[in-house]
Amino acid sequence: MKYIGFDIGSSFVKIGLFDLDKATVDDVRLEPAPPQLAGELAAIGGRYEVDADAIAAIVRKHVLRFVRLHREAVAGIVLATQMHGFVLADEYGRAVTPYISWQDRRGHEPRPDGSGESAADTLERLLGPGAPARAGLRLKPGLALCNLYRWLEEHPPGGERERAREFHTLGSFVLRRLTGAYATHLSSAAATGLADVACGRWNERTIASCGFGFLRFPAIRGETECVGAFRGRYRDIPVFPDIGDHQATVFGCFALPGEEAVATIGTAGLLARETAAWADAADGWEMRPSIGGSYLRTVSRLPGGRSLDVLIAFVRTATAAVTGREPSSARVWRAALREAEAAARAAPTGARLPVELGFFPGQLGSGHGVIGPADAANLRLGPLFLGAFDHMAGVYRDMLERLDGGEAVTPGDGGLKRLLLSGGVARRSALLRERLAAVTGLACDLPPYADEALAGLFRLALLCAGVCRTPEETRHYAPRDNSTGTKGEAVR
Repeated sequence: MKYIGFDIGSSFVKIGLFDLDKATVDDVRLEPAPPQLAGELAAIGGRYEVDADAIAAIVRKHVLRFVRLHREAVAGIVLATQMHGFVLADEYGRAVTPYISWQDRRGHEPRPDGSGESAADTLERLLGPGAPARAGLRLKPGLALCNLYRWLEEHPPGGERERAREFHTLGSFVLRRLTGAYATHLSSAAATGLADVACGRWNERTIASCGFGFLRFPAIRGETECVGAFRGRYRDIPVFPDIGDHQATVFGCFALPGEEAVATIGTAGLLARETAAWADAADGWEMRPSIGGSYLRTVSRLPGGRSLDVLIAFVRTATAAVTGREPSSARVWRAALREAEAAARAAPTGARLPVELGFFPGQLGSGHGVIGPADAANLRLGPLFLGAFDHMAGVYRDMLERLDGGEAVTPGDGGLKRLLLSGGVARRSALLRERLAAVTGLACDLPPYADEALAGLFRLALLCAGVCRTPEETRHYAPRDNSTGTKGEAVR
């Protein structure tokens, strides 16, 4: 029995074929995600839109490829998607807007009326500061709740607004184009800020108060409910609702509830611990619905790869200005890691350069991007990136304390014992893992499988196919690690 899994991220769409009988993840493909749309909006700081149809086309292309290669063996399709953004479509599911990404900041832009107030400010007055708490969130940049409110302000009745009839998560739009079904998972619905997680439905009060009542919203379905079928040449293939990419990643880390937390350090940064009990979001942390009725107490908006990309872009442009040739990001990254490791070996006698990675609005840990104080000895590539890693480690340590209710992280004593580090940045940098271990006092290890989101989708496929009845049972089915061709380490 084979399932197709899609992890639709901001930088790449990752695709794998899950053989549930052999416990393998095969034929893994990594395809660049469609780029940010160019044009007038791209020139406005904070706007980030992507062609939603192009994302759906990538999924359809690979479904057709797998169906052609494996015919009747393909028994289902599961997917995880980036969260918080939205697409508006007409009554037939055709895109009216692009995908307005979680990286879009229009909801926090000052209005052109000179009041200095943003859509988020208005929503806080209209709904109260805890408005998205029932969705497990806080008002923050990139939230569909804020960005849709601003979009409506900029689109009076008529034109695109007149054609818009359906609100979509990114995953529900892909499902609509793939199957005709109009459904989403609670994890994706909650990430928009428009759901009531405790009740498992859309928040009708928030939708009405914000003026979104003219839109339809997708049905919220459980992760193992078939929502539609892809009409294949050989058979109809069941398709299951879109879960959040964060939930897929944490599920694929096999973390033990209560004993282990997961730090996802990819394009963005997050911390999460699984819990069985729901609580409205509090100041400093979120509550995200997960797989099997559990929740993830989460701190988001932490420094990640895009924060380091600011430093990498500086090095690239400076090099190009001097030499006339701009090095690739990968080349700068390799050099930065090498020099940072050398700077770490020279510590404490080596030159240290304090760095704060608060380059983006709403990011936790620092409100500003800061380099320095610098002097003649420390303004070098190695100390720069070592300082960045030290800053990241300190922020994650502090945020672990938030997850524990403000108490300092104390290894052992029946509490947190280990931090699992997922995401490309954490996997590529042993130095960052070492700095995290040093400041938290916890064992900081990589998860058993290189592709955590695909591993999570593999576990989900086991549930959808009925091979396993509970998430706990899926721990005993260790998928083959596609990066090495060998089994991953034993799942605890």
